[in-house]
Amino acid sequence: MLFTFIDRIVMPALVTIFLVGGVASFVLGCALVFSQAATLRFITRMNRWVSTRETFAGLDKRIDLEPAPRPDGRRPVLGTIFLIAGLAGIALVLWRLDFLSAPRHINVQDRILTSIGLETLKWVLVIGFAFAAFVGVLMLAAPGRLAALEQRLNRWHSTDPIVAASEKVHTPLEPLVSAYPRASGSIIAIASLLVVLGMLSLLAKLH
Repeated sequence: MLFTFIDRIVMPALVTIFLVGGVASFVLGCALVFSQAATLRFITRMNRWVSTRETFAGLDKRIDLEPAPRPDGRRPVLGTIFLIAGLAGIALVLWRLDFLSAPRHINVQDRILTSIGLETLKWVLVIGFAFAAFVGVLMLAAPGRLAALEQRLNRWHSTDPIVAASEKVHTPLEPLVSAYPRASGSIIAIASLLVVLGMLSLLAKLH
C-alpha cells in the first residue's frame, strides 16, 4: 500500500513540480537572452524582501501555565493517578496488545513495514507510560526533586537569535546575472531544458 501510494501519488507530483519549475526557468533564461533590460527590471521587482520577524514576534513570548505550588510541594491525588495510569498503560501495551500479528492478506513488504511501525509505536507508548509512572512516584515520594526536574525541563529558549540570523537577504547570483545577462540566460535555458526533457521522460514512464 505504501509503495503504491508513492508510485501513484508522490512520484507524479514531484515530477510535475520539477517540470513546471523547469519550464518557468527555461522561459526566464530565454527572456534574459532576448530581452535583457525588461527581464532584469522584472527580477528586481520580484526580489522584494518581506520580513517575518514582526509577524512571529507575538509567538516568541513565554506563557507560564504552571499551577501555584503547594506549601509542602506534594500532590498526592495527582501523583496516585499518574502512577496507576502509567503502570496500567504499561501492562496493557505489553501484555494485551499484539502488534506483530498482521492480517494474512497483506503482502510481505506491507506486513514488514506495518510491524515495524506498530512495534515502534508500542515502545514509544511504553516509554511514555513509564515516564508518567516515574512522575507519579516523584509526586508522592520526592516532590523537591520533581520541582527541580520541572524547572530544568521548563527552560525557555527564544527563537529570536535564530530568526534574526536568517532575516538577511543573500543574493550572490544577482550581480553575475546583471553583469552577464545573455550568458546567464543561455546557461539557465539549457539547464532548464535538460530538466524539462528528463521530467517528461520520467512522466511518460510513470504513465
